[in-house]
Amino acid sequence: MSRAEARQYYSQFVVYRRIMLDKGWRQRQEQMLDYKTKRYKGRKWKLRGSRSSSGDSQSSMDSGKTKVPSSPSSPSSGNDEYEEKYMLTESVEKKKEKKKSLGKLRLGLRVVLACAILGVVVLEVLAYIVIRQLVGLYERVVVWRGERGRLLRQLRSARSYDEYLETARKLDAELGNNKSSQSYDSRLLVKIAGTLRRARERAERAERAARLSGSDTADGAAEASRRAAIGLCDVLRGGAVRANVGGWEKSAGGYAGEVPREVSAYVGEVERSAGWVRGSAAVGAAEKAAVFGQMARQLGRTALCLSGGAGMGWKHLGVAQSLLENARLPGVVSGASAGALVAALLGTHTDGELRQVLRPGLAKYLTACQGAAWAGVRRWARHGHFFDAVEWAARAQVFTRGSLTFSEAFARTGRELCIACTPAAQAQAQGPWVLSHVTAPNVVVWSAVLASAGLPGVLPAMVLVEKTRAGRVRACTAGGAAWRDGSFGADIPHGHLRAGNVQFSVVSQVNPHVAVFLKEEARWWARVLKLDARKWLRVARDLRLAPRVCGQDWAQVWLQKLDGCVTVLPRACWADYAGLFADPSEASLARSMRRGREAMWAGVGVVWARQRLEAAISVR
Repeated sequence: MSRAEARQYYSQFVVYRRIMLDKGWRQRQEQMLDYKTKRYKGRKWKLRGSRSSSGDSQSSMDSGKTKVPSSPSSPSSGNDEYEEKYMLTESVEKKKEKKKSLGKLRLGLRVVLACAILGVVVLEVLAYIVIRQLVGLYERVVVWRGERGRLLRQLRSARSYDEYLETARKLDAELGNNKSSQSYDSRLLVKIAGTLRRARERAERAERAARLSGSDTADGAAEASRRAAIGLCDVLRGGAVRANVGGWEKSAGGYAGEVPREVSAYVGEVERSAGWVRGSAAVGAAEKAAVFGQMARQLGRTALCLSGGAGMGWKHLGVAQSLLENARLPGVVSGASAGALVAALLGTHTDGELRQVLRPGLAKYLTACQGAAWAGVRRWARHGHFFDAVEWAARAQVFTRGSLTFSEAFARTGRELCIACTPAAQAQAQGPWVLSHVTAPNVVVWSAVLASAGLPGVLPAMVLVEKTRAGRVRACTAGGAAWRDGSFGADIPHGHLRAGNVQFSVVSQVNPHVAVFLKEEARWWARVLKLDARKWLRVARDLRLAPRVCGQDWAQVWLQKLDGCVTVLPRACWADYAGLFADPSEASLARSMRRGREAMWAGVGVVWARQRLEAAISVR
């Protein structure tokens, strides 16, 4: 077959195929039209029969009346129009029924999936708790015996950080925890420290040579000294000083929590090099400001983050007391729920005032839960919350020095206070609001504390209060109508803190439903159970299977990032759980503060090394 014949044959085939397709389409359309016609004709005769029977009964009732024939120009009884309306109504009703059935099916699937995921999570959590209790029992009976048990009891009865450190070193030696950690790059730190030392020694030699040089070589020696000093500045801001260089912030281990020798040598060399540049005449003031400003931005700031936890939150006072005694309080303090009250206390008082305030005698001012229990029950039955917000507002002002605003607190202490709140309405999709002197300068601190502590069923959602330029106090509705517990969305507000260049966080975590899962586990089964439970919670949240209780997504409580660079986990006992919603006595507050101090002592070494770096490169 030639090419022309093949082309002609193909064109005939295409035409024939189009004819057959068109014919088949027409046949299908005719069949569908016949089916619809037969179907609607049957309904039409049914409708006519029902209408004629009703018409006969009506004619029998009105037999004495004369019948008026219908006009020939109009259709008989409007059957065609009625039939068309009936067909449209029927199709709409069918669509509604189909949509309703699909909705029921979808709801059933959601309920089944939610129950299955909840069952898996509950089983894994129960398995984790039971196995943890069995392991703890084994450790108390078998591991902590003899000299180890004696050292552990002595460690828990230590009265000061020095006594704790001495006992912790002995316990680490007994347990074999004094080996260097492999979680950081020690060789990189040694290399950086050596580079800094050589550059500093070169700059010192050049400065001495310029000081001892004669008048004929003074210009050349001064230029050489300046070049050596600029070389040291370039090393400092070229990556030698930055956040978590070499991963050293995770280098401390054991009960003592001391940083390794390589980290101490690196921190000491940074202090010496930065101090030399600060006092050198070879570097101009503008160059010094640029160098120290860049190092400060690279290193970032330190923040103390206080979690929620109701009555467990008084342990934050011991954590803050330990930092005041053995290091320094960070320049940024954040809090949510119960931690918001302690953060407000730290953010509105100076260090000297806090040394006088942070004592067990503070318990006489912690009276938020006072009052008749029956009155609280009646208030809960009527309004849905147990405590009265007006009473709490008056008692909270004792800790916030009256009606100080965030900007006034920052001006008074120089410490940045951050308090997290969550929108009370489900329709507000803006997420949590972290109030500070930058985001809410005119908001009164005590109103933010009450809003952040507004747990559903315990305290109502709060409208924030702001102070005008004239000093008057009024409701603040610019950011939202009402706010409640900040632990729902920002128990530890890492995102907001990172925006403020916070690169190192000390997290005091006392939430009873969270702290038990934050302990670092060496056993693979514990990590598997925790990770799998979080995975299923994340699936439930992403598929929107988790029900919203009081307008809040409770799955987010466990799915947030709840730890930090240093995570402090104070010990808890059954008495602490029993007093979650009770005012502490002086004895119980002293016990809570002591446990907070003990938990913080294990992290003082890393925090102090970090604060030494910040002090060395601070812009003075």
